[in-house]
Amino acid sequence: MKREKDTKDIKPKKWKLIVIILLMFILIASYIVRTTDLIRFYEINYVTGIIVKNTFNILFVVLALSAVFYAEIKISTRREEERKMKNEQHRN
Repeated sequence: MKREKDTKDIKPKKWKLIVIILLMFILIASYIVRTTDLIRFYEINYVTGIIVKNTFNILFVVLALSAVFYAEIKISTRREEERKMKNEQHRN
């Protein structure tokens, strides 16, 4: 017998928040590295150059994931409030 998902089971995905933080950290770190003497190494220069050139794309992905994460939080809190309201109505 299958168990139906309750609204408590539906939660925002943590991996989206982790990816957002990781992308922002990588972007900030690459800009910081580009201002140091480490830029003299070809590999570091190449990798940070790719990241800096794709700043707009990285920020777009971060904003899109942030919007989806925020929407999931709103939906889950709204469902939780609706569930509480139904429980209060059934008690009265």
